[in-house]
Amino acid sequence: MTDEPTMAEPPPSETPPPDRRRPGFTLAVVASLAFLLASGALLGWVLGSSETTPDDAEPQATTKLDRARTTRPARATTEPEAEAEPVSRTTLLQVGPLAPASVSASNTRALTPKLACTGGSISYFADQLTDGTDLGWGASSSDGTGQYFDVSFDKPVHLSTVGITPGYLREARRPSNDCEPASSFGVNRFVNAVEWTFDDGTSVIQRFEQRPEMQFMSVDAVTSSVRMTILETTRPPGADDDTVISEASFTGAQPNTA
Repeated sequence: MTDEPTMAEPPPSETPPPDRRRPGFTLAVVASLAFLLASGALLGWVLGSSETTPDDAEPQATTKLDRARTTRPARATTEPEAEAEPVSRTTLLQVGPLAPASVSASNTRALTPKLACTGGSISYFADQLTDGTDLGWGASSSDGTGQYFDVSFDKPVHLSTVGITPGYLREARRPSNDCEPASSFGVNRFVNAVEWTFDDGTSVIQRFEQRPEMQFMSVDAVTSSVRMTILETTRPPGADDDTVISEASFTGAQPNTA
């Protein structure tokens, strides 16, 4: 029997077996990593730039309310304020009673030549309205309606009150009281209402209570003269049919030229 020849195994090659990884695969992996790194850097730059604002950048306002909130306050000025002009002493005002320079009236009741109890006489001139006595101005007409007196001041004054006694306050000896002293207030007409008129044509009406005393009214007028006109009187039962006002009063402010 013939023996078949035996095939000997080929000798091992000195060249190492080729790498099973493909070159294309390696390049793809490297490219993917590079893309991811680049994307991350880009994303970080975008996020960083959107979250930071330069110190001198003005925030964007989208509505009126936003603009009001983001508006920067104006710079405070350090310039000193201008000093006020000094007030002249001649412009200062002195408040208190005002003395008219002159007093006149529409008419004047005739004087009483002889008093029954004393034999003396009594006058009723207009300037007795501001003389500080219990005498006064008497209107010639019986009820006094429509009669007036005027007062004038040396300079314009700022009136704060005006007033009169609404009748005759004189204390005198009267025959009806056995010639003993008695007030004349209840035996003459009462003044119920008067009108005060000022330089600018404005006027106010004052009404009175039937009390034998000075009665005031508040006013606010700058004027050089005042007119008081009798609007209404009342004759008490048994009283004389005449109208007499003992005193007038004016208070306010006037220029101080001292």
